[in-house]
Amino acid sequence: MSKNRELTEQFRLLVERAYSTSTVYRALCSALYQDEVLLSWLAQIAAPPQKKTALLLAGVQWLLTTSDTRHPLADWYQASTAGWSPESVTEERSLYRHFRAFCDQHWQQLIHLMRTREIQYSDPGRAALLLPALTVAASWIGEPLSLIEAGAGAGFNLLFDRYAYLYVQRDQIWHYSSVSTALDLSCTVTGRPLLFSPGGLLPSVQSRLGIDLAPLAFEDEQDRAWIMAFLPPDDPGLRLRVQTAIEVARADAIPMVAGDALALLPDLLGSERHGVSTLFFSFVLWQWSPTQRAQLHALLTSYRRPLAVLILDRSPCKHSEVAPVQLTVTLYHHGKPQQTTHLATCHPNGSWMLWHGEEREEYDPHTTAQAGQSC
Repeated sequence: MSKNRELTEQFRLLVERAYSTSTVYRALCSALYQDEVLLSWLAQIAAPPQKKTALLLAGVQWLLTTSDTRHPLADWYQASTAGWSPESVTEERSLYRHFRAFCDQHWQQLIHLMRTREIQYSDPGRAALLLPALTVAASWIGEPLSLIEAGAGAGFNLLFDRYAYLYVQRDQIWHYSSVSTALDLSCTVTGRPLLFSPGGLLPSVQSRLGIDLAPLAFEDEQDRAWIMAFLPPDDPGLRLRVQTAIEVARADAIPMVAGDALALLPDLLGSERHGVSTLFFSFVLWQWSPTQRAQLHALLTSYRRPLAVLILDRSPCKHSEVAPVQLTVTLYHHGKPQQTTHLATCHPNGSWMLWHGEEREEYDPHTTAQAGQSC
């Protein structure tokens, strides 16, 4: 497979998995598939294909937002936010012509972004998946919790108890909130009945810490724009949700550590206090290599106190419109994994989940190490 065909495949997967509802990005990527010149330019940049495709779309939007001069493409994006979508071949070609002209004009800046920036797709909707899993884990290891997230991105998941939740399952509705908040998240549930703590109380948290290769500063206007740049311009609901989560995060900043999680975790876990239950979680392990996942397993088994590990991982599928993800929790005790539980199959943005419940399975390290490699 040539580099150009590999890039074409990555654009296709990017649209199907991250931007399936975006008619604007579908139109742009359909044209990108056939633009051999631009694909050749991308192929010459020293970065993984997956990173280059995501950062091209995000970089264009970020430059449109932060530039002092207005480009015609900005008008097309703004119109899509207000409800316009390309409905004819002529409109799609016009949209791509402006996109391509912008790339030509700002190509050196786009190259710099692809070489120096990291992907930061963040959706607070995923917290709707995290909440029931945290409730299960807390019932196993006790409260209060000390949360550590690898690949924390903007840190939205770590602020799960700053949001309100609405879960709808058949004719039942659960509403949970511990604070007055402007951010309401909803999730449609099928499968087994959800079991939450009495009275709708959220798990108590003693401390929270995020690890990311390139954490962002919410007080920095350009960093806020970088988060928004990964959202399709024609999804106003998602954009409003993320903007609201940014304001919540600005009012309640989360401690973030920059660096590689595998290098940082030994010291971070070693500093945990007695009387506090540690919960490690990550929604990005599907990006890790089998070697990295094996190193994480070895690191977690060296931790001698009770520990719960939550993982949101890709389903073992190669082609799917919005590939579902799998939510699992593993309980470690004295360095030994006691059991792993497949809690739910979910939409990656948290809009729905098929809840499997708390049926505990025997821990299989081979299954854990292999998970997520197919997608």
